[in-house]
Amino acid sequence: MVLSITQGLNFSPAPFSAGLDKWSSSTGTTNTDTYDIFGEAVYVPVDQDFAGCIEMVKTDTVQKLRFTGQTDLPRETCLMMKTRVKRMAGGIPAIRIAGHAMDSSDTHVAAVTAYGPAVLLSDLGEIYEVSAIIGPGLRDGVDMVWGTLPQYGHFGIDITGPTGAVVRIDDITIEDVSHFFQRDALNIVDVRDYGAIADGITDNYNVFVAADNAANGRRVIIPSGEYAISKSISLSSHVEFQGTLVMPETVALLLTTSYDLPTYIDAFGDEAEGFKKAFQALLNSSDHDSLDMGGRTVTVSEPIDMQAAVSTRNR
Repeated sequence: MVLSITQGLNFSPAPFSAGLDKWSSSTGTTNTDTYDIFGEAVYVPVDQDFAGCIEMVKTDTVQKLRFTGQTDLPRETCLMMKTRVKRMAGGIPAIRIAGHAMDSSDTHVAAVTAYGPAVLLSDLGEIYEVSAIIGPGLRDGVDMVWGTLPQYGHFGIDITGPTGAVVRIDDITIEDVSHFFQRDALNIVDVRDYGAIADGITDNYNVFVAADNAANGRRVIIPSGEYAISKSISLSSHVEFQGTLVMPETVALLLTTSYDLPTYIDAFGDEAEGFKKAFQALLNSSDHDSLDMGGRTVTVSEPIDMQAAVSTRNR
């Protein structure tokens, strides 16, 4: 088993050789039954395919195996969890990576994707690899989206399908695969890693603020898609819009650092709308006394509603 160390952190659970008392039959949290007491599992020190593994008999509708230790979830980190399994006897089960999310107050976070894709163990004695990527944001390749609230998890596997199946499971490994998703090393912050959803409906105000606060000199990236924001927002970081914003007419987008017309046009996907919102920001912010047009000429097809641009004032 290869242990992954990232910034001094070892993400992988203890090997099965360390004892079945470290593996829970439910959530993995304190006082849950472990397999040294619960039974239905034995440690196999020598196997022709695995250098030590656990053998389990499926007796529950969903047979759970969770590490009782805490796997920390550093912010903006994506983790790949994987193992190898094989069916020794009984009906055909399915195996999936699973986890129990916990916040900083040791409370379960239920609103996450708790398990990854299932793998059917069709062939007796055949080795199957089971894996899933756990990450904070909705990215291509992330199987279990956990947002930013969970601080750690109890990870392991689920066995589903008919009872009576006997399976052997190799040591479980977890490695940091964040580099798969980082386009400019550590010089960007992606709003999706803070829970942004680009459906044009879900309010992203809080996650945009969180991403801006975390940037600390880095660029904030808004990937393709439509991001709804319900109220006036001020962003102090350099912002790059690949996607667009959906905002009510009366609320303002205040870009403290990236205040120029081209950025506002990118933000709203339209020259006239971008100009209106940039003009609105000019009237609503004491940080700006002029608007940099960036060499752009804008054709306005209708009057600009000054009252909507400054909705908090009547003159």
